[in-house]
Amino acid sequence: MRFNVGAEQFRLGTWRGDPRIGYVVPLSTPERLSENAVARAVQRLAAQGFDRVITSALTAAEQSVFERSGFTVHERLHLLVHRLAQLPDQPAGAHIRRGGRRHRNRVLAVDAASFEPFWRLDAAALAEAIKATPVARLRIAVDRRQVIGYCVSGFAEGHGYLQRLAVTPQAAGRWVGSALVVDSLRWFKRLGAHEVSVNTQQDNERALALYLRLGFEAVPPGLVVCEREIHP
Repeated sequence: MRFNVGAEQFRLGTWRGDPRIGYVVPLSTPERLSENAVARAVQRLAAQGFDRVITSALTAAEQSVFERSGFTVHERLHLLVHRLAQLPDQPAGAHIRRGGRRHRNRVLAVDAASFEPFWRLDAAALAEAIKATPVARLRIAVDRRQVIGYCVSGFAEGHGYLQRLAVTPQAAGRWVGSALVVDSLRWFKRLGAHEVSVNTQQDNERALALYLRLGFEAVPPGLVVCEREIHP
């Protein structure tokens, strides 16, 4: 749901369907973000019965406001950007096609096999990722009628976002992830994007290597996910 504090806006919800953990996403620019507004958002989540809050990926400017509001760093993320000046070749061997609602259960199975429990998407989180930008698409990689990978891509105001990428462990090393990313980069290029961004956990060395190999550049200091406990 949307939550406004004056001109400041947040999106509040449940983290991956866990009734104990609330989720807060700042929607205003960092310059307009205040400690008072963050505190009000936390109070709203506390009133809904959550005892812990986790944030979306925050920039350094957003992080400082949340830390002054009692949050600490839960995890640090790499932020990477592709300028789209030169696109890599499309890897052969992976069959990439449009994904639809009928594929979502299989997509969620791929996600569950690819991420540890805390970071796995549920149906609501997958729908949120697809709806996060005005223009978005779901692409799947298929082998023998089995979904072995997927990518959610979003486009807004000339900027492309790789919202989610996952490949089953059994398909690792078969260039499936590369094929999905290149497919998305070409889509962004056709839409007129000037750059594409993606983030990944700092300990996900395989994903980092994939993005760097495909022409992404790391942007320091990266992003952080913050958290705090809510005490009654």
